[in-house]
Amino acid sequence: MAAILNKQIRLVARPHGPVKDEDFQFTEETVPELGENQVLLQNLYFALDPALRNWMDDFNDSYIPPVELGAVMSASCISRVIESNNPDFPVGTIVRGLGGWELYSVVGASGSRQVPGLEVITPREGIPLSNYLSICGTTGLTSYFGVDRVVQPRAGETVLVSGAAGAVGSVVGQLAKRACDCTVVGLAGTEEKCRWLTEELGFDAAINYREVTDMTAKLREVCPQGIDAFFDNVGGEILDAALLNLNMRARIIMCGTISNYNNEVDDRAGPANMWQLLVKNARIEGFTVGYYGAEWGEGTNALAEMVGRGELKFKEQVVEGLDQTLPAFRTLFTGGNDGRLMIKLAD
Repeated sequence: MAAILNKQIRLVARPHGPVKDEDFQFTEETVPELGENQVLLQNLYFALDPALRNWMDDFNDSYIPPVELGAVMSASCISRVIESNNPDFPVGTIVRGLGGWELYSVVGASGSRQVPGLEVITPREGIPLSNYLSICGTTGLTSYFGVDRVVQPRAGETVLVSGAAGAVGSVVGQLAKRACDCTVVGLAGTEEKCRWLTEELGFDAAINYREVTDMTAKLREVCPQGIDAFFDNVGGEILDAALLNLNMRARIIMCGTISNYNNEVDDRAGPANMWQLLVKNARIEGFTVGYYGAEWGEGTNALAEMVGRGELKFKEQVVEGLDQTLPAFRTLFTGGNDGRLMIKLAD
């Protein structure tokens, strides 16, 4: 195969606050020749998640190690095998896994045909490849296992969802409504997003948090029976307000804390109302979808079935071109994105 020029975005400085252009470096290099059992992937799409901001820091005891300075920035990718020395991944295979902000990736190592974390995808008819990074990918799987294994809503309960118009929150609300006759309330940042939640997704109510001066009182108004389950993607002041509106034996599922991602570690505000967990005999539980990695196949199939039947609504925002990565990434923290945000690199 003729030499292939790879283009990449590398992390070269630890961001302080919102990411800046100078925190990254665009590089070009020739793809190396493959070794034993190695595979060359052409990356078709990669996802932009708020959690990537945490991966850029070096002070986090997180569920994955921080990206090293000088390394290509990590991301979940959908890719096509274009050259292979591994019989388990023939040319033309579509795969999903943790890749990076680059056009091509070499994966695998000599001595083993296994490539940890690389999953073969067999696309279903009528389901675009991009869906395997969104509704049938990590955001959909986060919603699926979050509701089925952790939230476990029951009839008559009130379920609150923050970041409800996002790729995860919007599906959490729909799956909770599918599971039982519960009341689902969403928090979003514009009136348009709130209307989408109630008029199209079936949420019972939605709150535009940007227009609220007293969130504790607003939650008491909209959730008069109290909160039984809170799927939290935001943290911060919203979590504090929810803690003051819990029912007995309530559960809080901490899936994200985007309100703090751009803050320095010493400036990250913790909840002041944790004492309510004691008063209400409630619990708060951290949740990452990787914990259920062995069951992703089951979740992907279940979500694909629902998508194929038109039972779930979702949005994708696909931005074309590696050079658009940083501007697109910044919109995640300003509310400027609309649905699962992805960079498209190739067809």
